[in-house]
Amino acid sequence: MKIFILLTSFIVGATLLAPATSQAKSKMTWGVNGPSVLENNRDYLKAFAVMKQRGLTTYRINLNLTATTPDAGNNLAEMISGAKKYNIKLKPILFTAFQWEDSLGKSEGMPTRRKAIYDDAYARTYEVVKRFRADITDWEMGNEIDLKTRFDNGNKDIGPPESWKAQTFNTPRMLDWASLLRGQSDAIVAVNKEFGTHLRSVLNVAQLQFGFLNFMIDQRVAFDVISYHYYEKLGTDMTAHWNGSEEKVNLFKVLASFHRPIIINETNCGEIYDRDYQNVPGGNLNTECLRSFNNILSAIANQTEADIEGVEAYTLIDLPQQTSPIERRFGLMYDLDHPKLSLAILAQYAGGLVTHDESRELAKLAIH
Repeated sequence: MKIFILLTSFIVGATLLAPATSQAKSKMTWGVNGPSVLENNRDYLKAFAVMKQRGLTTYRINLNLTATTPDAGNNLAEMISGAKKYNIKLKPILFTAFQWEDSLGKSEGMPTRRKAIYDDAYARTYEVVKRFRADITDWEMGNEIDLKTRFDNGNKDIGPPESWKAQTFNTPRMLDWASLLRGQSDAIVAVNKEFGTHLRSVLNVAQLQFGFLNFMIDQRVAFDVISYHYYEKLGTDMTAHWNGSEEKVNLFKVLASFHRPIIINETNCGEIYDRDYQNVPGGNLNTECLRSFNNILSAIANQTEADIEGVEAYTLIDLPQQTSPIERRFGLMYDLDHPKLSLAILAQYAGGLVTHDESRELAKLAIH
């Protein structure tokens, strides 16, 4: 789900931040990313039961709107029914065929091609948003599209200061994506006008790719909410973050400058990206990861600059089927029966259950 390179270095001797105050907790929602369809209906009902116990109320999932996934809408309807039983709000990410480099319109000239991309995105988005307008408020338009500039840059990631500039994203590939996103956002606007609803379009940006947002604004892509991805190592300060130069920036102030509410809808520790990270209690970099995760959540919960509505950690369970070893180990649980301490950390902020044994282990790490 997320592919990007960490841009900061490990900082030794970092202090630990305290958990959020109860006042800060009450203003925000707390949730997780999760598999769209687990082994069967009972599995995601079990996931929702775990979430409810831990105080988590939002669940971010993929929704593939392609010809090869005709049951996506019916699967979503089934998940909505289950989620309602546990007061869980689903947060779907809309994907169309173009997400997988679909050949849509490639045989035509560029204007016709981009119109085909727009029309396909509009039609697919309109139908699903109209169908579920009473059940889902926020519709996220794709995931980490900003990082696709690497394909126009010799397959290298683009970081600051270039990633802060709108013109960096003015490439043929990004103009294609702008057509898709404009189709999706226009469809959501159309549903609101037709039915008097107040559904919101959500546009995602991975850390330090802020030029992407300005580029899409220039391309007339409407978005009501910014979703932000943040993974960093212990000691990184979100209020004094590296900016590609000696000048540090406050990420919360940067996010606030777009004058939209924010959802931090992917976050976890950056240590997981380290090839030497061990996904077991007490393993190499495991303690640093837990402390880093706690510090990230504390910084988000206690900041006052940006209108951050909620946090969704990545991800609920480990995904051993993933090709990349790194992508297999982001879970807050090994599986639905075996939680990691990171789930207890998130539960502390969400006001959910933390067991006596978990509290004792967190206290050993000075996380409480």
